[in-house]
Amino acid sequence: MIYLIYGTNGEKARKKANHLLDILIKKKPNVTALRVDAWHFEKGEILEKAKSAGLFETKLIILYDTVLENEVAKEEIEDNLKAISESDNIFIFLEGKIDKKTVSKFSKHAEKVEEHVSVKSQKSIKPFKIFDLSNALVARNKKMLWILYQKGKLYNTSAEEMHGILTWGTKTMLLAHMSNTADEAGLNPFVYRKAKQGARKYSTEELKQLSSHLVSLYHDARRGKHALDNALEMFILRL
Repeated sequence: MIYLIYGTNGEKARKKANHLLDILIKKKPNVTALRVDAWHFEKGEILEKAKSAGLFETKLIILYDTVLENEVAKEEIEDNLKAISESDNIFIFLEGKIDKKTVSKFSKHAEKVEEHVSVKSQKSIKPFKIFDLSNALVARNKKMLWILYQKGKLYNTSAEEMHGILTWGTKTMLLAHMSNTADEAGLNPFVYRKAKQGARKYSTEELKQLSSHLVSLYHDARRGKHALDNALEMFILRL
């Protein structure tokens, strides 16, 4: 079963997707809920998850968060929409602005397609995409990263979500920096290509320090030493 929730109003779309996920979890007490983003998408996983129904007692509900930004993921998902729609598992796709051709493909197989459009002109306002944070980190653009972080907060994106994407982006750059191929790094080609570009802007030692610092920020926040959102902002300003 497929649900597609998308649109230029990122805040409303994300709230709707999270609300739908909560409702479905309550309706299915034995369900296992997963979240997958473009950075964590693994080649071949979508068909594997679609066909896993019947192999386990526990069903799956997977929220795919802006995975269509990943070219590899987009192609694989579109090629397997029929199989996904026929699965006993539930697939929720949360996306920003997507083209009409992609919407049309999903509409043929989805249980529901829902668009959330911003009231303001889409030509003047670019919706927030959490992966823009990692792109700014890869580009080592501190000013843009700080602006995007503030925008993320306006869109009610949690500090944990933004910390997660920054941590993953740092780790993938470190893996790319220390390897020669995507297979060697253990990353899919899309992730490896972007991470390799960013790795050129940092030294190995810098990436190790950034990764260690982000881990410490999270654990210190859990211990009550500071608020994670404030600590993340300071991390960005000191980049």
